[in-house]
Amino acid sequence: MAQPPVIYKPGKLNYVWNYLGKTLKDFAAALSPYLTNTTYKVYSALLTQSGSSDPTVIVLQDTLDAQINWYRAGAGSYYAESYGTWTLNKTTMTVGPLPDGSDGAYVQTKIDTEDQAYVIVKDIAGLTTDDALSLTFVEIRVYN
Repeated sequence: MAQPPVIYKPGKLNYVWNYLGKTLKDFAAALSPYLTNTTYKVYSALLTQSGSSDPTVIVLQDTLDAQINWYRAGAGSYYAESYGTWTLNKTTMTVGPLPDGSDGAYVQTKIDTEDQAYVIVKDIAGLTTDDALSLTFVEIRVYN
């Protein structure tokens, strides 16, 4: 006679999974990507810039699944470019703090289009300036 199907009841799930030859830990690992309730995707990196060169980047985390390139637009103005990655009004950007020795420089951010996100560094007089980013943290979040 055929066995009736196993219906989930508290305490039975581990039994079913073990019956299939897996451990509860394997089961949890297999399900975890489907159970997380992430409300945003994130790109975080460390930026360093000197002279008139583009920023160099150390990517810490990237769940955007997009190619992101950094460029120098002019003195103190740098942008991340990734076509169609940012969703306007659902994207935030955080940068900083600047390293010690940046002599009062501060950072502004701007999500310009769905393709470009800007980091603008200004000195104490309010003029854009290079050479202030040194392993400076940047995070871009795109919310669902």
